[in-house]
Amino acid sequence: MERPRDRRRDRTQSLDRHSVRPRPTPTKYREAQNNLPTAVREAAERPGRASARQLSWLLVRQTDRLDAAEQAALSQMQNACGDVVTAYSFAQQFGEMVRRRQVDLFDRWLEEVDKSGIAELATFAAGLRRDENAVRMALSTEWSNGQTEGQVTKLKLLKRQGFGRCKLDLLRERFVAAA
Repeated sequence: MERPRDRRRDRTQSLDRHSVRPRPTPTKYREAQNNLPTAVREAAERPGRASARQLSWLLVRQTDRLDAAEQAALSQMQNACGDVVTAYSFAQQFGEMVRRRQVDLFDRWLEEVDKSGIAELATFAAGLRRDENAVRMALSTEWSNGQTEGQVTKLKLLKRQGFGRCKLDLLRERFVAAA
């Protein structure tokens, strides 16, 4: 006598999104990697390109803190585009102005950025102008609210981690333990 067919799908198989035909799911990472097309595998093995965020970070970091690969990438960017040389110069000037708290150079820097014709720098300068009083205070005083901001960020993280999982008494204990 034949057993009735179980209509539930086997746990080792999953349904393809676009069809009802079950397909086997790879159980190991290597097995899945071996089933990739050759072009995809080769692209994954090639060294990755730097993101825009990584490249922009090269512009604002101090030159003496860059390693050889970063310096090579920076010089390659500068050779590829003349605007990068100008942007690098402005970024370094702004960094020095902040590190040395030279508020007297701020107005001249803003004027030069506007004359440069680089839209991204002009947008950055416009943002600094909108909050000019705060920028001037940051450049002229040694005071910083970094410690306060760090504590607020830590408390927000604890709150997010406990959201929906704990009640007020446990949340209060975690806040006191973190402080």
